[in-house]
Amino acid sequence: MMPLVTADELLTLGSRMAALAGLALLVTIISAAIYRWLLNEELPQGIGLLLGASAIAIVLNTTATLSQSIGGTTELLTPQAASFTVLSFLVGGFASEAGRIGGDRLGRRFIPATGIPSLDRDVTSFIKGRGRVIRVEVPAEIQDIDGYEPVRLDLKDDLAGSVMTFPSGLTREELIEAFVARVQQDTGIQKIDVEFSPAGEITYLAVGRGEAGIGHTLPPGEVAVAIRADPAFSASPGDQVRVWRVDPEPKRLLTAEVRGIIEDIVTVSVPEDDVDLLDAESGYRIVTLPKTPRPDREFAGVLRRANESVIQTVIGPSSELIGAEISQVGVTILTIEAEDGSIDALPEPDTPLSAGDTVISMGRPDALRRFELLAQGTS
Repeated sequence: MMPLVTADELLTLGSRMAALAGLALLVTIISAAIYRWLLNEELPQGIGLLLGASAIAIVLNTTATLSQSIGGTTELLTPQAASFTVLSFLVGGFASEAGRIGGDRLGRRFIPATGIPSLDRDVTSFIKGRGRVIRVEVPAEIQDIDGYEPVRLDLKDDLAGSVMTFPSGLTREELIEAFVARVQQDTGIQKIDVEFSPAGEITYLAVGRGEAGIGHTLPPGEVAVAIRADPAFSASPGDQVRVWRVDPEPKRLLTAEVRGIIEDIVTVSVPEDDVDLLDAESGYRIVTLPKTPRPDREFAGVLRRANESVIQTVIGPSSELIGAEISQVGVTILTIEAEDGSIDALPEPDTPLSAGDTVISMGRPDALRRFELLAQGTS
């Protein structure tokens, strides 16, 4: 008959089990925090459970080995001992998961603010840090990018003063790309203009919100209208379609371009003069036409998806760009309008710039900002 366990023995076993669970909790908290700090990722659940179980197993094996070596105990496989071991691993598993979540939160909130400082010395081509990471502190003042909608103040406040960690050994260009990708991922801000010093400190940061909606992609003389229609099979935004009225009798109304489809609601781009032919109550059917080249629409779509934007700049009389070929300015020059009114669209790469030229250029926000400063002679 299995001997009964006394209250004192239960209290002792419970205390030992709580201590093992606390050990698993502590191990996974530290591991998850360090993992978040070094890799900016959450510690995988399986690894957290393995670490917690390993800590418990080490303690139990060490205790068992010492019991056998010193006291000669051979009661390691009794029902009570086996039950205690199984329950210890079960409770330790729950503690490990709690520690994994808590350690990840600790790594998110506190460790970056007190992490490994970056080196102060000038490192020229490579930005380095002690250990495996470098810290980048976001300045308290964040500018707005000209030509874009301003970012919400709460997003700016959350970003300002935060500290981000990156792998050491990145070049300045690689650090800029990593920082931009991190901010876009964490905040949803898509337009970012940032400059780093050779020591890895942010010297300038501006953000902007890209244009939303389809209004800025509509050509002059066209408007977007939502109608209730039965679209053709596999019709998609960008398709040229004919719109037919089905009630009271079939009749072809106009040619349009599909801009969006949600169930039976289709948004189409139509000539402004034809808007009165459509209404929200009637039902329509749209028939897809063969694709025809539309360079203007394709160019607008490319600009909308890309990080580049377009600005107009006048070359000042004291600009360093006077006499420079457009292939040397760091942005794509689309057109040059001289002071006499002549326009050179898509100029050749060796075309020089002159004082008074009105230049339309395309590029990333940081490149456009530098180009504009050079054009104004204020760099």
